[in-house]
Amino acid sequence: MAITIDYFKDNQNHVLLNPRLPQHQKELIRSALIKAPLDNHIWLASSGTESAREDSLKIVAISKKAFFVAAESVCETFKITAQDVYLNTLPLFHVSGLSTLARAHVAGCVHKHTTVDKKWDAPLFCKEVLLGDVTLTSLVPTQIFDIVAQGLRAPPSLKFVFVGGGAIGEELVRKAQQLGWNLISTYGMTETAAMMAYKLSATSDVYTVLSHIQNCRTDATSALQIQSLSLFSGYFFINGNGDFEFVDPRKEGWFTAGDKAIVSGREIVLLGRQSELVKIKGESVSLMSVNSQFDKFCVQKNIYNKKIVIAVPDKRDGYSLCLVMEDPLPPHLLFEFNSDQLPFLRIARSVSVSQMPQTAMGKIDLQAVQRLVGS
Repeated sequence: MAITIDYFKDNQNHVLLNPRLPQHQKELIRSALIKAPLDNHIWLASSGTESAREDSLKIVAISKKAFFVAAESVCETFKITAQDVYLNTLPLFHVSGLSTLARAHVAGCVHKHTTVDKKWDAPLFCKEVLLGDVTLTSLVPTQIFDIVAQGLRAPPSLKFVFVGGGAIGEELVRKAQQLGWNLISTYGMTETAAMMAYKLSATSDVYTVLSHIQNCRTDATSALQIQSLSLFSGYFFINGNGDFEFVDPRKEGWFTAGDKAIVSGREIVLLGRQSELVKIKGESVSLMSVNSQFDKFCVQKNIYNKKIVIAVPDKRDGYSLCLVMEDPLPPHLLFEFNSDQLPFLRIARSVSVSQMPQTAMGKIDLQAVQRLVGS
């Protein structure tokens, strides 16, 4: 089913909110943003922790111009034209889904939103791609896991798949490619109107920065800093009384992200988010790296259960690693994984859950998982 791209065909403001938000919060946000002194913007509620304030809702303001700048760069790089058909599976109240609309608008191509309602269904998705002669789509790593686990081959019309919303392991990409899925790993954030870098090889850690990003660098703490015309306009913080404050965190045009990175010219290597770096037995551990290694191990063993390794406080070691997984991992496999790891990188315990909490984007809901294990 094709949908209209009205958000990018007018000069109005649009407030796009997660339907799961309580009604009183939706009303509070809308009533506050009516008074906001910005035009021709799209407003998205953010679940991120960066720049968060206690007892306040955080709304990200992104101009339509910023969306267009990013979309034009993506279309130019990947040769997206009016002959393409873009199938979107991601929510339009999230920057990832909304960016597919912007790309379709810029390219003048057909945009369809999946008819797989509410619950993701990999076989139905593949059927939609096949019947609709779809050439482009955007997915998250958990969806790729499902496709590979069920051995679903890519429909012949599909040129490539943008994969974002989290790291995807080399082994999973390799198996997906064997099934004909041409995956392009992407990196981006709400503040850059979605994708800002990509990599074509799963064996490389290096992302190529897209042309709409003018400059990248890191500060003294290795935090990634970005300068771009696609950057957001700022944050609106709305308190329980409906009062709001606009904050533009950019300093001389530079935005400091929550990710650590190494930057070399137009290439970046991600080191993980600040919140994903913990100390275990005095050693600095990247949860992004740990999860990448465990994902690779599971794919090699043909285990496709949803899972995540988190850090939980430990009185002796500072933190310890905890595996949370749908259905328990056989003890001998956990022992096998740990036997190849340094002591501070070993998984100390595992917790099985009947169903992994997920966000509307299809990503694992880290905060919900942490509540489940009491960390």
